Amino acid sequence: MPDGKAIAFLGQNDDGVNGVFVQDLAPGRDTRASRRPLGGFDPDLAAESFAVSPDGKRLVVPGWEQLYSIMAAEGIPGIDRPHPRPGGS
Repeated sequence: MPDGKAIAFLGQNDDGVNGVFVQDLAPGRDTRASRRPLGGFDPDLAAESFAVSPDGKRLVVPGWEQLYSIMAAEGIPGIDRPHPRPGGS
């Protein structure tokens, strides 16, 4: 974090949702108990990276959404239908 007293990192919460956590940073000390969610925990958009503004007042968390689809296009100029393979299907 900008003040140098904490570190932000990506992780999963207890529900398996990605987001950004912040944890106190104190060299030589175990600070796991200070871990707390900072933002980006959206079950529909997985947080994949993040940025913190220089003044520490803003957090940007891009998310990605995985979609599966098949698209068929016909009649595209310059694209011919595949030719059947000899002896095959």
